[in-house]
Amino acid sequence: MSHSNKYHIEKIKLFSDNKFVDKVEVDNLNSVIKKLSDILDAPPQFIIQMEGEDKPVFDTYIESLLNEIVYSIRKVISSVKNVETYHMLSFYSNYYEDREFSGFLTDIYAKEFWGKTEIAYIRMASTWDRIGQLLSFIFFNIRQYDREGFLSTVQQIHINIIPMYEKLKTSDSWKSVWEYSKKEDIEGLKWMLLRRNLIIHQVSLKNVSYLDGDEVDDLFDSLHNHILDNTIKKKLKPLNKEEEKNQLLFHFEKLFEIINDIYNICDIGLEKIPRIK
Repeated sequence: MSHSNKYHIEKIKLFSDNKFVDKVEVDNLNSVIKKLSDILDAPPQFIIQMEGEDKPVFDTYIESLLNEIVYSIRKVISSVKNVETYHMLSFYSNYYEDREFSGFLTDIYAKEFWGKTEIAYIRMASTWDRIGQLLSFIFFNIRQYDREGFLSTVQQIHINIIPMYEKLKTSDSWKSVWEYSKKEDIEGLKWMLLRRNLIIHQVSLKNVSYLDGDEVDDLFDSLHNHILDNTIKKKLKPLNKEEEKNQLLFHFEKLFEIINDIYNICDIGLEKIPRIK
């Protein structure tokens, strides 16, 4: 690869870094994590044990869980930056004068784009599952990792907690989270999480041609519905690269937008739900 090509690639990567590292959002995220740590009585950062005093005992579960959320969000940011990078590389590769070389690069970067997009969806869905663990701990005193996903936890709160606590039911934060969670269209969290399931269990996002056609006339009917029926698969099928990137960015920005609502919901939950020590 020529020095010119390397220069443009590094410049595009730098642009992606600058585009997605928003200091205001990072500061807000740090503030939310700190406030959650404070209201949940996470262990102090600095401890002095005086002579004759017993060694202090702290509950480290919440610290571990918050660290999981932070680490997961960090991976999401990195994944989304990679998607933007390879989308731009794929686009600009079309303009090389050497058409054969241009086609070669375009094909490579397009494959990388779809691969990075799949990873970004998986990591973003994983982050929501970590947030679901936080809500599960707040509202149901459950400390098990990977017991329930985010949607399941929010549904349980809706059924078991909301009828009893008017303050939570009428809060704008709960309304925002509930609305995003239950939406099944392309701008809903349910759509995004189903997308993750489709990627993991059955197909890649790239070249899923059979989702575009009519139903296949099989020689027999299967009693087992393999993960998702064709109607749902078609609903989740890939968009073109530009639309796919924009949809990913929508859910990425929604994550940062709703993080304050998650804090407010936790704050109300701690006020209303008895704690099990």
